Amino acid sequence: MTISAALQLEKAIRSRIANLSSLRSSVSIRERFFGNAEKEVTPQYDVKALDSIVVALEKLLFDLDNAIKSSNAKTDIGIEIDSSVVFESLK
Repeated sequence: MTISAALQLEKAIRSRIANLSSLRSSVSIRERFFGNAEKEVTPQYDVKALDSIVVALEKLLFDLDNAIKSSNAKTDIGIEIDSSVVFESLK
């Protein structure tokens, strides 16, 4: 996989995690009110299953991010800069 493809995949995974997290917290239950006193809560999705999917995607994202950073650490961009010029004090 190229770094570019990995970065695009990382973006898609982040979006999917956000969607599933939102689903897990807000739409996973349905509330029905009967008058003023009674409320019925019905689970629409298995919250544990959603959570396990989110955790698996976060693990994949962690591994992907580490692979990208490892690859970047090995890649030489072919430019030499004298950093002493940047950190030189005013005279």
